[in-house]
Amino acid sequence: MKIRDAVEKTVKLNLRATSLVEVLVVLVILLIGVFAIIQVFPLGFTLLRNSESRMNSTRLAHGLMEKVQSDSANLPNAVTYSYFSWNGSRFVRQFVMDQDPDDLSTDPSNPYYNDLNKFRLVVGEPVKIGLPTPTASGNSGSAYMAKLGPIYMDELVGNPNAAPTTQVDRDYFNLFLAVNSAPLNVSNGNYRVDPNFYRTRLSGPQNCLVDENEDENGGAWILFYPAATDRVFTVRFTRLKNDHDDTTNDQAYAVTDKVYVPANFYGWKQLCDPADTDYAPTDDKTFNPDDAILPGSEVVTREFTRLAAGASWTADNPATPTIDESDPYEYKLISPNLTRASGATADKPYANPGILLFNPQGARFGNGKDPFKAYIDYAVLDWHIIHDDRDVPIVAAGSDGEVPVRTTLTRLKSLDYVNPDNTFYEGIFPPGDTDINANTDIMIIRLDTGGILNSGQSGRPGDYGLLKAGTAGQAALDYWVNSDPKTGSYANGVLYINSNTVAPGTPIRILYKAQGDWGVALTKAISTYRETSGGWVGTWANVSLDPSDPAEDRYVDTSMPDKFWRDTTAGGIASLYFARTELNKSMVVTLMARSSASAPWRRMQPKQLTIDTPNQVTVGGNNNVNVAYVDVTKYLRQLGWDGAGDNWRVVGDIKGATAKSRVIWKDSLERKSPWRIQDLDTYLTQSILK
Repeated sequence: MKIRDAVEKTVKLNLRATSLVEVLVVLVILLIGVFAIIQVFPLGFTLLRNSESRMNSTRLAHGLMEKVQSDSANLPNAVTYSYFSWNGSRFVRQFVMDQDPDDLSTDPSNPYYNDLNKFRLVVGEPVKIGLPTPTASGNSGSAYMAKLGPIYMDELVGNPNAAPTTQVDRDYFNLFLAVNSAPLNVSNGNYRVDPNFYRTRLSGPQNCLVDENEDENGGAWILFYPAATDRVFTVRFTRLKNDHDDTTNDQAYAVTDKVYVPANFYGWKQLCDPADTDYAPTDDKTFNPDDAILPGSEVVTREFTRLAAGASWTADNPATPTIDESDPYEYKLISPNLTRASGATADKPYANPGILLFNPQGARFGNGKDPFKAYIDYAVLDWHIIHDDRDVPIVAAGSDGEVPVRTTLTRLKSLDYVNPDNTFYEGIFPPGDTDINANTDIMIIRLDTGGILNSGQSGRPGDYGLLKAGTAGQAALDYWVNSDPKTGSYANGVLYINSNTVAPGTPIRILYKAQGDWGVALTKAISTYRETSGGWVGTWANVSLDPSDPAEDRYVDTSMPDKFWRDTTAGGIASLYFARTELNKSMVVTLMARSSASAPWRRMQPKQLTIDTPNQVTVGGNNNVNVAYVDVTKYLRQLGWDGAGDNWRVVGDIKGATAKSRVIWKDSLERKSPWRIQDLDTYLTQSILK
């Protein structure tokens, strides 16, 4: 018993109450540990968010490049920096030559030309003219949606029922939406020869003859296949100044001319005709009797004629079977502009989906494996509009026919989203300019017909919850969203397509914007750089408009940055100069050089180089003009070059070699966070449409 009593006494002593001090000590230790762990969570969440953003940016960049690579035949000739300014009555478009392509700065006075949206003019996007299909507008033709649209549009040009009737109007329409043919087949001819002699060589409207003035007959001339309609051609070529004076190094000038050919006319037309003031070349307005065209430099394209949406395509007249009166060079714009806000001013742009319809006769004008093509120019409305191209999945549908489709990004912006600057998000199209009742946060377009899917509600898609509740009218809609703010469509990017109205396999494009101001853009080197003298760069700094002549200002259009010039400085340093906008782009060039004026020329294999050096030059009265260049001295030395400017040349034109997808986004408050950037470069040139 004594032993048991001792044990019980010991246990009771060990069960005495814990003091307050001990409790406090334990709590302090726990709190220190908890606080240490809590501090890890924000950093962890930030790392996870950044990792997710990087993953999404990589997906977007690869997605765009895969789309471009798999469809390289649709790769445009260029994506350039061009802006529209208002002259008081109409827009004027001008190219910017002296800006760094990596400059993502903003201009609060002009939000349309910030960050990615500086480089937005798509030049020469190829379109295969296919067989006719029924469209949402009721027209029959070959439908096509601008691959990088929606597009930046003018009020008049964006009206499907409008069509230009004069060349002045056509030039204005072309500022916003231009459609041209593929290059015509060019052969040599002599304008002193009767055109009837060449009828067998001009076997169709895709052929022409050019007299390059090699025999000093006093000018350059061109001959086109006769047609029953008026036509306008653009002729680009390299002019060699004083080509017949036996000098060793003729100055080269890149020339662009327009030629108007009236209906049923068959005869030679003079290039750079001084009497043809409406079609004077934009780069060099003279062609002297001793000048000549560099053989093989001619690129001739034909303008497509725009028709009103309700007009009939031009077709053969059965009453005149011996005359070919069909005209495949026609198109219509069938997508109207979005409705503008009542208070929007005239100097603001419209948004247009960019859906075109082509004359289906073009489907039979192909040459063997090469189909009949059109090339379209347009300005991207906003690179921050993300578009995911999808096919409606061929999977088991829900009880109401719904099929889920997931967008690339999550956290989509909805119309009730509050921007970081405490303003309300107003939709994917320009806020303040588009009627809020006509705007939307998600738009889905059928790529086969150009039809915009019916969401049933002004500005908002159908509600998936109302569909499941059996609410009247919901089952007839084309798509729905789950409106739950935490787990719904805007949070996770899952939309629901109605497979009863949009068949599985239908190609669609989903347009939206995402939190973080995500943007995805395509940039690329210009397909062909043409040689010219250094003097042309002077126009970069002194472009002026004539306020007394608004008709002229309507279509003022400075030259594209598609030119280069050669320069040899003291010490025998040879460089190729380009517009600053071409900095960090790669190109392929072939050089030739000789060791003296009497030595034979040596030619190198084509070389891929990067335009890697920014510089400033003085041209005429313009000081510190921004340019970019690449030093080619070491390559010429390998050919034995002696350092003299007359003893090296570029063989032919320079070809652009790179395309790049750029993704930008912000991770925090808009006013404090710089852009985060994901670039993906690839060497890619335009392939052939099949």
